Amino acid sequence: MLHRRGLGRVWAILVVYALIGLAAGTVVTLVLPSFLGELASLTDNIPRYTRVLEARWAAWHRSYAAYPLPETVREAIDQGIAGFEARSLGAVRGVVEGLLGVAAVAPFLVLVPFLAFYMLKDAELFRRTLLDRLPLAERPRWSQLVTDCSKVWSGFVRGQVTIALIIGAAVAAAAALIGLPFALLLGAMAGLGEFVPYFGPVVGAIPAALAAANVSTTALLQMLMALIIIHQLEQAVLAPWILGDGVGLHPLLIVFALILGGHLFGFAGLLLAVPVAGTLRAIWRFVAGHEAG
Repeated sequence: MLHRRGLGRVWAILVVYALIGLAAGTVVTLVLPSFLGELASLTDNIPRYTRVLEARWAAWHRSYAAYPLPETVREAIDQGIAGFEARSLGAVRGVVEGLLGVAAVAPFLVLVPFLAFYMLKDAELFRRTLLDRLPLAERPRWSQLVTDCSKVWSGFVRGQVTIALIIGAAVAAAAALIGLPFALLLGAMAGLGEFVPYFGPVVGAIPAALAAANVSTTALLQMLMALIIIHQLEQAVLAPWILGDGVGLHPLLIVFALILGGHLFGFAGLLLAVPVAGTLRAIWRFVAGHEAG
């Protein structure tokens, strides 16, 4: 936009970088002190919170063991608890593996701003060089294909960031309303979990549930109810709507893509199902248009 308004491309990029830096600096100045304060307080109080959780769990277990339940019902509950524990451990393991993968490439992230600068600066040169190798009549269609694919992937990234911010804010607000400590930290953990499909939201919700369990059983039930409502709204409304709008797919196709991707390719399928579906749609339109032509 700045370049179209007459600003040189290099200066336009530098202005955008400066605005991003200003926004990041503002967030760090306003939010980071509170976030670090909560993190320091949590670190200092972990031993006490652990003792409270152990005592509360022991009391719950004694009450459950003393409650007169039919044997079949008790077995079903025990199996459900065991299954939940197994899924939780699997979710934690999946997130840890993902974080280790990110940590392995973290040193290379320093190069991203420099690579982005030169790619933005010479984007038109790259486009012209590639198009010059094509027949004149084919150039508009191939240019449109590249544009469509770029919109899919950039829309997916923006959609994921938007959903993470909304879920993080919702969890933080719910924690504050219930009266939990570390509401900002809990919201940040829930938001970060959104970047890991399937496993992430579960793991991101665990800290909020543990914090509520430290307060009271009532707070735990309230937090669990809030988490269920938030994530149901995310799966049924936010994800299909925001991602569908970003990648140009109908919300129903988003749901089918996630189901099929997870079933066929597991974690990687869940992570890439939506942008791959959008890319395939763009390629299909390109091929169909070529055959029609």
